[in-house]
Amino acid sequence: MRKQVSFAEKDRVFSDDIEKGIEMIQNKTIISVIEKVEKNRNISLKTKYSTEFESY
Repeated sequence: MRKQVSFAEKDRVFSDDIEKGIEMIQNKTIISVIEKVEKNRNISLKTKYSTEFESY
């Protein structure tokens, strides 16, 4: 996430950051990163609530 959206050290207009975040959700970048972390660390980040969310 921080490669696309820099840390906000002070208040600023966040519209560009929000757009980048939306894009990362839509193109499944975030899901891909989570899957890589799970594989590399041999862990599962699924919870009992994971089935409550839809995957697109």
